[in-house]
Amino acid sequence: TRTLSAIASVMVTLVMSSGVHGAPAGFSRRWVQQELRWGLGFTGAVFSDDLSMGGAAFAGSLTERARRALAAGCDVLSLCNDRAGVLAVLDELVGESDPLSQVRLARLHGRPMPDRLALQQTPQWLECRAAVDHCHDAPQLRLDA
Repeated sequence: TRTLSAIASVMVTLVMSSGVHGAPAGFSRRWVQQELRWGLGFTGAVFSDDLSMGGAAFAGSLTERARRALAAGCDVLSLCNDRAGVLAVLDELVGESDPLSQVRLARLHGRPMPDRLALQQTPQWLECRAAVDHCHDAPQLRLDA
């Protein structure tokens, strides 16, 4: 099994895969805890997608969205372009913290990262780049066949 222990952080999306689980990944304990952390061995910080996006409104108020993302296992909540919403969520979540989350966030601070050129030469980058490039390879389509 591959592990993601070398990656410092990831961002989970609010896209839903109804065939696998009934909640978007950013609100799903199944995706964040079971698949990402336990299944892939990811030990870094998990950032939520932007909880203020209109597509997340089905999950309730900003505070309810924040609670769902935290319950799923997100360490950092992204709330963009809504200062009043951010302040309301901060007021509601005062005193709520997860010690394991705090450890993951502390590990992010001051972590040395390779420069872009060095990163682009790693086997992991090259493997991902090849996979992305393969997605762009369109098959030759013929209508007269």
